[in-house]
Amino acid sequence: MNKAKFVGGIITLLASLAWTQQTMSKFDRDRALDILRTVVDDVRKHYYDPKFHGVDWDAKVAEAKAKIEKETSFNMAMSHIAAALDTLNDSHTVFLPPLHTYRHDYGLQYQIIGERCFITHVRPGSDAEKKGIKPGDEILTINGFDVNRDDILKIQYVFWVLRPQATLHLTLADPGGSQRSVDVAAKVHEGGRVKNLADYGGEIWDLRQQYEAYEWLTRIRYVEYGDPLIVIKLPEFKYLTALEVAGMMGKARKHQGLILDLRGNPGGVLETLKYMIGGVFDKEVKIDDRVGRKGRKLEMANPLHNPYTGIGFGGRAVCARNPA
Repeated sequence: MNKAKFVGGIITLLASLAWTQQTMSKFDRDRALDILRTVVDDVRKHYYDPKFHGVDWDAKVAEAKAKIEKETSFNMAMSHIAAALDTLNDSHTVFLPPLHTYRHDYGLQYQIIGERCFITHVRPGSDAEKKGIKPGDEILTINGFDVNRDDILKIQYVFWVLRPQATLHLTLADPGGSQRSVDVAAKVHEGGRVKNLADYGGEIWDLRQQYEAYEWLTRIRYVEYGDPLIVIKLPEFKYLTALEVAGMMGKARKHQGLILDLRGNPGGVLETLKYMIGGVFDKEVKIDDRVGRKGRKLEMANPLHNPYTGIGFGGRAVCARNPA
C-alpha cells in the first residue's frame, strides 16, 4: 500500500515521526508537567461532558504524566499532552503548545475542495516553485498520509503546530492525472523566546507584526459586480457588532444578489454568526441546541433591522461553503 490510511488520530501521526533524542533539563520537564496540570484542570472544570464520552480521563492523564517524566524531548512531552486530549475526539478541544522559536514556511498554500486537496498558490522563489509545484496540482499525501477533508486538520496540527518538519514529502497529481513525489524544503525563520513584553522596539513588536499579518489575512472583504451581485468573503467569524453587520448588509442591499463566501471559515464568535444570520433572514432562525454541563440552551438568531432578502430586486442571498 503506497498511501498510509489515517486511522489512529494524532497518536498514529506522532509515531510516524523520527524523534531526535535530546537531554531535557529539569526546568523544561517541570514546565511540561505544569502545562499538563493546567490542561487537566481546565478540562475537568470546563469540558461540557463530565463523563468525557466514556474515556477514562484519569488514566489518560496518568499515562501522559508517566511518559513526560521519562521523556528526553520537550517537543515530545508536549505531544504526549496533545495525544491525551486527542482521545476525547473533539475538534473543539485541542492543545496549543508554547510557540516555537522558529517558523517554517513551505512557500505554498492549499485548500480542500469537496473531498480533495489542491494547491492554490506557490510563492515565487520558494523551494516549492523550484520543484515545479503549480496551482491546480492535487495533494494526494503529506508525509505518507492520505489528504482528505476528515484528516487534514490533524495532519496540519501535527506537522505544522506540534512538530514542524524541515521537509514535507508530498505526493502530487497534476491536472492531467500524472503523479509524482516531491520533497519540499521549508524556509526557516529563526526567532527567540519572548522574555520582555515591555520592550516595544523588540520582541513585542515582532508579536504585533504577526498579529497584524493575521488580521490582514482574516479581514472581511468584498467584490461588487455592478447592480446584479456582491460577493462578501468571511474568512472566519471574528468579533463584529450588530451595527457593523448591519452596515455590511446595507451595502449588500444595493445589489440584486448576494453571495456570502464561507469557504475555509473555521467558525469563531457565536454572536457574529447570529448577527450574520439575522442580516439575511427576516424571521427567527434556530442555530442549534448548545449542550453543556448545566443542560441545553437553544441558540436563536434574531433578524436585524431591515435585513437583506433580495425583495424588490428579484434577487436572493446564497451561502457558498465547503460541503461537510
